[in-house]
Amino acid sequence: MDWSNDALDRLESPEHRDVVNRYIRWHHLRQMHSMESVSHGTFLRSKQTVTVTIEFLNWLTDRDISIGDLSQADLDAWQAEGPSTREFAIRFLAWAIKTKLIAADLTMTPHRRGTSPKMSAEGQRDAVDSITSNQPGP
Repeated sequence: MDWSNDALDRLESPEHRDVVNRYIRWHHLRQMHSMESVSHGTFLRSKQTVTVTIEFLNWLTDRDISIGDLSQADLDAWQAEGPSTREFAIRFLAWAIKTKLIAADLTMTPHRRGTSPKMSAEGQRDAVDSITSNQPGP
């Protein structure tokens, strides 16, 4: 698939490129080939999961961490430093545990709706006022 070749080209480490190639082939493509028909949503979810996986593995590469040396502290730091979409890496981690690439006790904290800190009503008004006051007039 063209999208998977393009995705693999974004990986900085040959080791991690091999890992993602296997992940795409033996998890995503195998799963899609087993379906009678693949919905557009299924395809997009796979692409998003691979994209987040690549970001994660490039993050590890930037820190000279091999996938086999991944620690819970590394995983926690990566998840804490970025947006909630990073939790899509949980699918890759499940596969990596199943294939014995990483320790079986590594976990990610799934994002739950409603768990983000709440802004007070006054804080919300101030935020909206600061945005609207910086907008050019009609």
